[in-house]
Amino acid sequence: MRLRTILIVIVVVLVALVATAVGVLMSIDYNQYKPLIAAQVKSATGRDLSIGGNFKLGISLSPTLAVDNVSLSNMPGGSRPVMINLNKLEVQVELIPLLSRKIKVNRVILDGADILLETDKQGKGNWVFEVPGANTTAATVTTTTTAPAPTEGGGMALPEVDTVQIRNSTVTYHDGVAGTTRTFKIDKLDAQTTGGSLAIDLAALIGQAPLNVKGTLGAPALLAGGAPYPMDLALSSGNTTATVKGAIGDITKMQGLAVDVTAKGNSLADLSGLTGAPLPKLGPYNFTGSFVNIEGGYKINKLQFTMGGSSMTGDVSLALNGKRPKVVGNVAAARIDLKDFGVTPSSGGAGGGSSGSAAGSDGRLFPNTPLPFASLNAVDAEINFTAQQMIKAPVTMDNVKLVLSLAAGRLQIKPFTAGIAGGTLNVAATIDGGKRASSACANSAIEAKRSSAFLAIAFRQTASRRGSRPGRREDGGDGVPCRICPSTA
Repeated sequence: MRLRTILIVIVVVLVALVATAVGVLMSIDYNQYKPLIAAQVKSATGRDLSIGGNFKLGISLSPTLAVDNVSLSNMPGGSRPVMINLNKLEVQVELIPLLSRKIKVNRVILDGADILLETDKQGKGNWVFEVPGANTTAATVTTTTTAPAPTEGGGMALPEVDTVQIRNSTVTYHDGVAGTTRTFKIDKLDAQTTGGSLAIDLAALIGQAPLNVKGTLGAPALLAGGAPYPMDLALSSGNTTATVKGAIGDITKMQGLAVDVTAKGNSLADLSGLTGAPLPKLGPYNFTGSFVNIEGGYKINKLQFTMGGSSMTGDVSLALNGKRPKVVGNVAAARIDLKDFGVTPSSGGAGGGSSGSAAGSDGRLFPNTPLPFASLNAVDAEINFTAQQMIKAPVTMDNVKLVLSLAAGRLQIKPFTAGIAGGTLNVAATIDGGKRASSACANSAIEAKRSSAFLAIAFRQTASRRGSRPGRREDGGDGVPCRICPSTA
């Protein structure tokens, strides 16, 4: 009986304590803490917090506070004054950690949110918060070491948040470097912190295109930089799927990139809604590659790409630290059919003509279209390309090799070689974008060997004229019209 009595007393005391705590909590006017909350946010983030509605308390072992009309200011110089607008904010907080001046948030619900994520012209994101009075050294130390315990009388540390749920909201991303802006609507976003990572489940709409994302990201604290930011995501939109897996060494500067990407789908046109630009109806396609940083740019290693019946492998890089962007590529293809990339025979145009003739209606192997001399000054390039088979109907080329360099508007092809209809083609050309030539063949050498069928394709002559036929100009140098050279007119 004595033990039972003791237990009853303990239960009664606990109930009384809980009832008292509930009574105390219910009697508090939480609106009086608005200035304190705003001051704590300002101290932790350097941003202004505005709370327009009144707090509403929901009593449980983890009390819930709900409030309407909440906003957080944007970074200085941002495209708009406010970074986040919330119609409704609900926060569920644990009681015990508050005794040690820690805020442990079980769940945050954002409903009707309008969120702006943007970078400035230097690429700095508005999600990087600058604490007033903190210098660069102090910021570096706190991102790489354990945060110091708050001193007596000091403010609380930033809250630990387990779960964030966003419903019926809009997110806008503005790229200050590129000057582009995209907006998408969030039907559902669940983000839960587990084991130092952030598990996410997103259902959104970009334009009219659905987007679903599941996987893990680095913990929110890593967005401030100072440590690698990991990611492992699976994305889908209609019949299109993709994966992104790897890490970014410093996400604030987009340096230390080491990310593997895969993507496949039925048609590029299915991505038009996601990209915001019309894409051609080409496919099915499959892409894999490893994205890394190089000095002043980016590179795709282990590239594997298929489009329809065409396939290629290699690596491609883009450097942005010179006077012009520079593309360097080493690509090998088993088979390339240009119709897989939208180049198809058409009456009176490129690809037209009868069997045994060249692709263009004027009998040229390559299209009779003016060369874009002005664009030669827009980019530099070094390309090494090989293909076991390359098709531009009705012509099939074997053992294709192209070595191309473009620097300061000067294009050099040394060489372009291919086997056609049992013969061989060897082209070397130099085109200077700063000097408008009357013909692309004016500074080129063309050699065709050992096939009357090839000569019937490459030159306007009958198959009975056999042997080798060197060409130096548009008319082949001897009155035999060249059907290989593109036009420059």
